[in-house]
Amino acid sequence: MIDDAVRFTSAEVLGGVPLQPGDLVNYTAVRDGPHGGWKAIRVEKYAEAWEDGGQTSLDNESKCLRPLIGTVTSFDKDGGYINENTYFPCHSLWDGYVPMKGDWVQAKYLIDPLQWTSQVQFVAPLRYSRLDQVIGVVQDKVFFSLDSLLLPSNYQPSPGHLVNLVMVESSQSLYSWRALCMAPCHQSLNVSKSEVPLQNIFENKEGVVVSDYGKFGNVMIGETRALRVKLVRSLGRCAELLLLHFSSFTMGRRLEVTVSSKEEDLLQPSAPYAPSETHPVSAYDSPTYSFSRRRLPDFLPSYSLPRALRDCVEAQMDVLVVQPCLGEALSSLNMQSRFSALLWLEELHAQKELKEFSINGALLKKGAGSLHLDVPGLAEGRPHLSIGENMTVPNAPPPPPPPPLHKHCCDTCPSEHQAATLINGSASSISIDMKSQGTQTKGSGVLFPNGNRQNLDITFLLDGCLPSKPIPRIGQFFNPDLNPPQREAVKRILAGECRPLPYVLFGPPGTGKTITLIETILQVYHFLPNSRVLVCTPSNSAADLICLRLHQSGFLHAASLARVNASCRQEESIPEVLRLYSKAGEDVRHASYHRIVVSTCSSAGLFHNIGVQVGHFTHVFLDEAGQATEPEALIPIAFISERDGQIVLAGDPCQLGPVIKSKIAAAFGMGVSMLERLMANPLYSRHDWGYNPRLVTKLVYNYRSHEALLVLPSKLFYRGELCVRAPRAVVDSLCQWKSLPKKGFPLIFHGVRGTEMREGINPSWFNPVEAVQVMLYCCQLAKKLYNPVAVSDIGIIAPYRKQCEKIRILLGKVGLFDIKVGSVEEFQGQEFLIIIISTVRSNESLENNDLQSTLGFLSNPKRFNVAVTRSKALLLIVGNPHILINDPCFRAQLQYCYMNGAYVGCDPPPSLRDSLEGLIFQLFVKYPKIEG
Repeated sequence: MIDDAVRFTSAEVLGGVPLQPGDLVNYTAVRDGPHGGWKAIRVEKYAEAWEDGGQTSLDNESKCLRPLIGTVTSFDKDGGYINENTYFPCHSLWDGYVPMKGDWVQAKYLIDPLQWTSQVQFVAPLRYSRLDQVIGVVQDKVFFSLDSLLLPSNYQPSPGHLVNLVMVESSQSLYSWRALCMAPCHQSLNVSKSEVPLQNIFENKEGVVVSDYGKFGNVMIGETRALRVKLVRSLGRCAELLLLHFSSFTMGRRLEVTVSSKEEDLLQPSAPYAPSETHPVSAYDSPTYSFSRRRLPDFLPSYSLPRALRDCVEAQMDVLVVQPCLGEALSSLNMQSRFSALLWLEELHAQKELKEFSINGALLKKGAGSLHLDVPGLAEGRPHLSIGENMTVPNAPPPPPPPPLHKHCCDTCPSEHQAATLINGSASSISIDMKSQGTQTKGSGVLFPNGNRQNLDITFLLDGCLPSKPIPRIGQFFNPDLNPPQREAVKRILAGECRPLPYVLFGPPGTGKTITLIETILQVYHFLPNSRVLVCTPSNSAADLICLRLHQSGFLHAASLARVNASCRQEESIPEVLRLYSKAGEDVRHASYHRIVVSTCSSAGLFHNIGVQVGHFTHVFLDEAGQATEPEALIPIAFISERDGQIVLAGDPCQLGPVIKSKIAAAFGMGVSMLERLMANPLYSRHDWGYNPRLVTKLVYNYRSHEALLVLPSKLFYRGELCVRAPRAVVDSLCQWKSLPKKGFPLIFHGVRGTEMREGINPSWFNPVEAVQVMLYCCQLAKKLYNPVAVSDIGIIAPYRKQCEKIRILLGKVGLFDIKVGSVEEFQGQEFLIIIISTVRSNESLENNDLQSTLGFLSNPKRFNVAVTRSKALLLIVGNPHILINDPCFRAQLQYCYMNGAYVGCDPPPSLRDSLEGLIFQLFVKYPKIEG
């Protein structure tokens, strides 16, 4: 509205210039009849000055420098991109600064509203600092690359050198800083000893010619065999004894030997890889069908996707032109506009993904109760579909006219039939509407805490504080086996000292986070009689687990608990024991009055839909909070009163975060959960004396894994604070397994130089050599004569869907159908006696400067952390060490295994063999015992 009298839309604004309340405008308006209202037909932002030849308001807009904070996502000699979206030329860089992918920068840019482009004028590091007299990788946070490091002449840094650093803030895998320049503290270290690469030993030189490698017979996968080299000509040197591994070895003129198997041949690509092309999509109106058994009033507003944003994304222009708030740091002032834009970017990506899989002339096959459709090219969750989403199936045009296809055509149509010319999915907008509604809640005091709150000063009482309301016999718990940090967390939450700020329960893998939540919920339920608890998780499986644990506790009346499911969830997918609670959740209004309500974050939006008011729930527990986007987390949080409500976020910011499909949305921070953002806030972050106990409790007692499996993730992600409390009978059960290279150390890194492949139009990778090795390990474990391992105790993790498929084929041929095979995401929150990891990627010809291209999904520390912390008693990693050594996490894993005699397979990389004191390995010493 203009002056509360004239209405207009963005379509009437000249040049599409974004307008804000308070802007001065010139406009032309017409009136709808003698008694109607006024409507603008042209709106132009007012120009405050007319010098320089009469500049227009658009010129004035284009001269306004705007701030942008983000990360460098690519860079070459000509320029680069910030947040995948905003281009900057080299001449805009701060004098002397050469950026690297991952650097955090601050930029100034101009907008050309007529061309929908931005022009970056200045780019500089967001933060830089200096450190003196440090050694190697500093405090798990400083990264450096010799290619981009400024060094004094004749100096080459080596492990153990004492150096001075100048560094900039940068996200480089595990590290948060990158060194720009380095100088030694003592000039005695200025020249490093040159070392001969190990591979040179095997080349012809100085008159020694290797001409005959002899006969080595049959070699099985994983087997080693000694081979004596015959020297034809020698200058007095002795012959060397070489070890031949299964995949390849090198001597003389680089002789390659490869051992394969008939099982590997079964997995070869069925057709050469040929990426599919996007199919054109015809315009049509999507019919809507509802799975819902509910009839609810709709109080939820509709949030229409802005046309300007859609046009900008489809034209592949800079989204900052239409959404400049994305370039600003997140705050209470821009939270709603920023998250709304990110949600729509994710929605636009989902729509684009669905259109790419539209099918002309689709063949529908009749199943027992549904129609089956084969969709070629599906891979790695693309596209993302949920049960209940609409698929549009128009009838084929004549001739000849096909039988009509109705919603319930399964009972009438033939078993196979060319039923449609086009099948296209339309992503449901209800979840977007719920998340958008959630962004309009909560004041700055809750979501953006600062150190000025009197009741949350950084100092705290050392003697603790009991709950505000008395409980019988202080210190009595429903679960008497809780450890001290768990008990402390329960007491702090009941006391509510942090209100209205969220309380964070930081739960590393296997530390009993869910057990602590269940205890807290029971305490609130029994001893705070006026309470009403809402428990939410990002996924149905996590919500079902909470509900199941509450049921198994035996301390709840059945009528006190309701499990609210999405309308589209099939009853067969609900565990039998939970169906009684799910039935109580079918009437959402009635369910909202139960003492404890469990749902997913998105399904909590149903309470918005029926008009549930703020303050209805007194406590909100958000489990697995690190996996929820912030707009998703805001849906349940919106029901909590700032005056007397309690918010509890439980999770681990070091494990997998939200799944974000849009690269643009991810670049602007959509993948950062509320939990991770708060943990970076000074109030919630760790200090020299630990965390502020009024706000954070970190659980440190691990009840899952053998100490040999826990050392590395504890050092890399949890400051070495995790303590082993797992039952010895379980974690020691495989310490004497015959295939272990080192008994008592239940960990193997099996080096395999296989080949990564793709087939048909499917972009998903697979590696037949690794798949065969995984199958062999499964046979050795589950088919051994004495005390075989149950198949339900074995889990196989592979980062690609096609590799999972190939492994299942091999397991089926040896009768091991029931072994779980899946991606890292499918294993988060679960644990198995044995975990086998296949890393798949194996292209050694790619340059190593881009980990994402070389390693794909593997170049993610959070994925690594989840994968290696699922096992209790045995961890087997199968992969190509010459590729994996380029990633800091896998490099640390390789060094840890090699140092402890747990490496088998192909020849390790020269850098691993030549130096046991690598850069990363300075984080820990050889196989330290974790003391309680």
